[in-house]
Amino acid sequence: MKGEIPSIKMWWESLKGKIEIDLNCGFIGSPEEYEDVLKTYVDLFAKSNRLKYKYGGELSLGYNTDLFKKILPEGNVFQPFDSLLRTYGFTICGYYPAENNLFFKKSVLKAHGYDSTLIIPRGFSLDIKPNGQ
Repeated sequence: MKGEIPSIKMWWESLKGKIEIDLNCGFIGSPEEYEDVLKTYVDLFAKSNRLKYKYGGELSLGYNTDLFKKILPEGNVFQPFDSLLRTYGFTICGYYPAENNLFFKKSVLKAHGYDSTLIIPRGFSLDIKPNGQ
């Protein structure tokens, strides 16, 4: 994601003053699209003592939206994007599942060196608000 920030900043700067930018929601793609985000994201879920997703295991919890919303802010997974938003007076204030039952494929987890039995949710959108609101 760090590699995307300069382009977003360039576009933002080129539009500043020409249009009103009023953000309240965003979708930035799956964490697997950004190597720097993927590790933090998967580690956050894999190491959470409140969430133990496993394929075929007794502890499989399915898609728990409430835990999802609590765990993501704790890890500030999208810190590069949130920092950019803060520069322009916005912040990420929530994470909402975009689709139920959307998880990382076992092959993706395995390819990146993770336990392929983990069930890690991946579809979501961001709730964005102006700073101070």
